[in-house]
Amino acid sequence: AESVDLVDYIECRELVPGEAVMIILATSTPEQYNDHIEDVLTITNQIELAGGDDPTGATPAATSDSEDLSPADATPEATPDATGGERTGLAGTSFISPTFGFSLEIPVDWSVEDEAIAEGDERLVMTNGISTVTLYATDAYAGDLEGCVDYARDLIEDEPAFANLQLDERADGSPFEGSDTRGAYANFTYTGADNLRFAHFVQCQYIVEGESVLILSQDVPYDQYSAERQARRQIENAITLGE
Repeated sequence: AESVDLVDYIECRELVPGEAVMIILATSTPEQYNDHIEDVLTITNQIELAGGDDPTGATPAATSDSEDLSPADATPEATPDATGGERTGLAGTSFISPTFGFSLEIPVDWSVEDEAIAEGDERLVMTNGISTVTLYATDAYAGDLEGCVDYARDLIEDEPAFANLQLDERADGSPFEGSDTRGAYANFTYTGADNLRFAHFVQCQYIVEGESVLILSQDVPYDQYSAERQARRQIENAITLGE
């Protein structure tokens, strides 16, 4: 029989500490992997373990150090509160947006790299040692979500840290962009330090339609993008938008 190359996605979740685990295995051809893994993660993110606090399950084991991939000069300056101190939405591992009201319980293995709170402009930068995820809430954009992705790209396109930024392609050659239940998204690539190729994933969703948006971006070495999707989903699933 003719051999066929396959790619396996394997994830382990602990059911009972020291006693039982759940093993998730998904297999596809290399050409279909990028599209296939999105469907796999949609299913696995619905799995809830009894007594568990994290609906997304296990996190990647790698914890190597990496540089902050978000350009410092793209971060708004924090503004002082009425007491003279800097405004913050952080309290322990929780973040509550002072302006827009959304909240986030920061998952285990993620740490805050930077926070900047300004009127109508909030930014929270987190890392797990491999990926850098930035949440940017703003009322400076009020258009549709597809246009929001372009807006997010325009914010960083001229930054030296994002040299050669361009829209990525799927395995079939089509543009890596679209929309789902979370909002509009696109994946870009750029050349980082030491000529290392990075992925820059952008996702836009409304906070209040026609008034404000929440832009999530993930920067990760391109060859680790697929493995780090589940890590990004941890952040996505931990966000609660204000009612």
